[in-house]
Amino acid sequence: MTARKTSEELREIYRRSLDNMRDWLRDSSLRPDERVGVVDAWQEDLRAFFRDHGHCFSCERPFDHCVCSEPLEGSVH
Repeated sequence: MTARKTSEELREIYRRSLDNMRDWLRDSSLRPDERVGVVDAWQEDLRAFFRDHGHCFSCERPFDHCVCSEPLEGSVH
């Protein structure tokens, strides 16, 4: 099993991933509805990644310090 990432490591991974996604979408010839599908899938993958490392995707805190009423169901900040 891989070592769990810290909150700071997860934030850095998220930032890089978001920058990459923005660049890719800017250069993409996808229709708007296709872009939404890609972003939804990307966001779901990140939620799972955060969950696998014991963190809430919405507030980026470990689950035992989560301040959300529904962990993992937040939106991209």
